[in-house]
Amino acid sequence: MPRKKVSLFNLTRQTVDVPLYSALWVSEDKLLVGGGGGASTEVPNRIYFLDFATDKVLLTKCAVDDELPYSLHAGIEPVSENTFPIVLGTFHQTMAATLTVLPESGELNFRPHPRRSKQTAFTTESGKEIFQKTLAVSKAGVYAVGMEDGHIFVSKAGSTIQASDKLPGMITSLAMNDHGTQLFAACRKEVRRYDVTVSMEKKGNTTASVSVEMIKGLEPRIKGTHWRIIRMVGAHVYAVANDMNGRAAYVFKFDSALNEVFSRKIAPFAVSSMAVSDEFIAAGTNDGKVLLLSSSARPIHEVQAFSAPVTALAWAPGPDPKLAVTAMDRGVAVYRAVDAPRMISPSSIMWLLCILVVFLGVWYMLREIVVFQGDN
Repeated sequence: MPRKKVSLFNLTRQTVDVPLYSALWVSEDKLLVGGGGGASTEVPNRIYFLDFATDKVLLTKCAVDDELPYSLHAGIEPVSENTFPIVLGTFHQTMAATLTVLPESGELNFRPHPRRSKQTAFTTESGKEIFQKTLAVSKAGVYAVGMEDGHIFVSKAGSTIQASDKLPGMITSLAMNDHGTQLFAACRKEVRRYDVTVSMEKKGNTTASVSVEMIKGLEPRIKGTHWRIIRMVGAHVYAVANDMNGRAAYVFKFDSALNEVFSRKIAPFAVSSMAVSDEFIAAGTNDGKVLLLSSSARPIHEVQAFSAPVTALAWAPGPDPKLAVTAMDRGVAVYRAVDAPRMISPSSIMWLLCILVVFLGVWYMLREIVVFQGDN
């Protein structure tokens, strides 16, 4: 049975004091968004907390003023009603932390965990500093970091290994399966799959031995495009390829072995962000649009969420299809995918008009016949 037409209904819209770049649902009704100005700027770096149970917006600064939280991930520790373990991706490090809502004041307390954080930025022999650009965190606690020079680092329980072969360009996106055994990386020229093996060792403190093996690589199949985003949901991988001139965007779906399931053009412009759920795909654009697609990448609905580039999208966990949207113009919005009222299609309207015209014509003819017979 075909699904009813679906549209995005705006639940809330907030404007904060910094550009936003990341979003994470820590529960079905609690959302974190992060942003700022980075290092050595007058724009602070902050995390905002939105609680839809109380309609509150709380604010906290990052522990290190020069660290921009461009990426937010759930930690592996248990979540309580007021305490949320998280992992932040910044340009210099992967930072583990705990956010706690203080019941008395309602304020948000940010507590970093230096021992579980990892410095990732490094300086080359020529003196150039190489920054972290993307982060993936599995539910098993395996971290993968993509660097601007194409290197990938994989960590678990204090052990870090560098993938032996770097990608041909800056890592733009990473994705992992829940177990942390499969890693997918994207740069403009190539998407790769790596197998990750982790064995735990007990030597005083428990440590891990990590190995990473490149299994397969794919160049963009469509001429004149480059890879931009990669996501993994269940056993499938979704990737976005943009036209190099920004005139088209394509979604590819692969199985976990990077065998193509389908590909589809989704827009006549480039896509800047993507989030995938079991039922929907959401894509954000540089001009502030959000596209709602079916799981097979068929267009469903489009909204103009902001006037600036959409920087992050995140589907809430649970059965309620809520979508968080952040933008560079300091905005955060949350939409719900709802069944739209059934509309009469243009073709149906034309048929109704034709029937009405025929009915009026017949009625007029019968009326003239009655009048003519009456005159006689």
